[in-house]
Amino acid sequence: MKQIIWVMMILVLVGLGVAAEVCVVVEFPDKIESECLDVDEGSSGYELLEKSGFSAFWNEYPGWGYMLCKIGGVGTEAAVGGGCEYDGEYWAFYTADNGELEYSMVGLSSYEVNDGDLLVLSYGDGTTIPVMLKIDNLKAYVDGHKDKNVDETGGTIKDVRPGSIVKLKFDIKNLFDKDTDVEMENVELRVVLRDIDNGGDIELEVEELSISADKEEEIEIEFEIPLQLKEKNYELSIELNGEDDFGVNYEQNLEFEVELDKQTHELLLFSDIDSMVECGDTAKLDVELVNIGKKDEDVSLLLYSDELGFSVFENIELDSNYKNEDNMFEKSYYVEALVGGIFPITVKADYGSDTEQEVVYLNVSCESAVVEGIDLLVQQHLDMANIAANVIVQPVSGNAEITESEEIEFENMTPFLIVFSLVLLLLLVVVLIIFGFIKKMEL
Repeated sequence: MKQIIWVMMILVLVGLGVAAEVCVVVEFPDKIESECLDVDEGSSGYELLEKSGFSAFWNEYPGWGYMLCKIGGVGTEAAVGGGCEYDGEYWAFYTADNGELEYSMVGLSSYEVNDGDLLVLSYGDGTTIPVMLKIDNLKAYVDGHKDKNVDETGGTIKDVRPGSIVKLKFDIKNLFDKDTDVEMENVELRVVLRDIDNGGDIELEVEELSISADKEEEIEIEFEIPLQLKEKNYELSIELNGEDDFGVNYEQNLEFEVELDKQTHELLLFSDIDSMVECGDTAKLDVELVNIGKKDEDVSLLLYSDELGFSVFENIELDSNYKNEDNMFEKSYYVEALVGGIFPITVKADYGSDTEQEVVYLNVSCESAVVEGIDLLVQQHLDMANIAANVIVQPVSGNAEITESEEIEFENMTPFLIVFSLVLLLLLVVVLIIFGFIKKMEL
């Protein structure tokens, strides 16, 4: 009896077969669709596609089984005598092998599926392999202005100047459909601007990402063009790679050109000053000029502040050749801070008919200087008060008596001490009033 039961169970299991989870990717000319489904292990590709949600049209090819002519209405008609008509395009069949999609040497109808298989069908001339990890919706901005000359297929980024800020914004998409639950892992991104930084590259990388099925990751990358470089086109590349749950690695490389355009006459001016100093200190004002134009320039540099009584004038020659030292001017100036407040300092560079100008602000605090002055006056007042007290209460030793002349001298001295103390107190009040006025001006 037990033997009969075991035999029946084996027959049932054999009838059920061993389930295999297989994913199918179909690349149409204008879209990619994907589906994962369970079939019996060892089923043919023909049976797999018939069980899937894709509408397939086959035509028998004598001696070779069935040939796939159409999916979802895309493809060619059946050929006379078997197979499909050929017009240069057909449904190419790929399978995953050692981390790559390889063109299958076995036709889809004869292929035996295994658990964990990824089968890919692409309509075309058979020379392009579908990529399920993709850069999309790419936009470029130069100094905040959108460049319409580039997209995710490439192009030339224009109107770039030395010192420009170039920003790239795009999406990285996982093209597997949501229901497949196929994740992209170890996604890496590298952006390279070549031979631009003193002959070296500017490289930017994004940390490894994981992207779920039918999801996208928004990327924003920004870099600054160096100031000193030659006017020409520079190569920019975006390199993307990642792998899916089947271990298939996907790569995408986009190539662009960055067109550097120099104006005939153009300087860049940079200035900076100590944010805050104390009364009586000296503030350092740093000034930098760079010639990023095509012509040599004679520059008149003027630094001034009427409020501080500060003024400096210099004539400077700037070479247009970015390799020469005279292409750039750098110098530090020193400004005396004698009164409290916030004071504007104008930095102005005139060259030809053009002008570059900036205004920096020097914040001078006199709080500690006033407090130190008050402390000194108070200490002097206390010292004089102690002297007066010592004179008044000084004991007389033994039987000595105060002579008439000493009494007269003491009496003459006491009014002086009282008047001096009052003067010190008055000065203290005046200083406090001035201090309050200064604080009010600073606010």
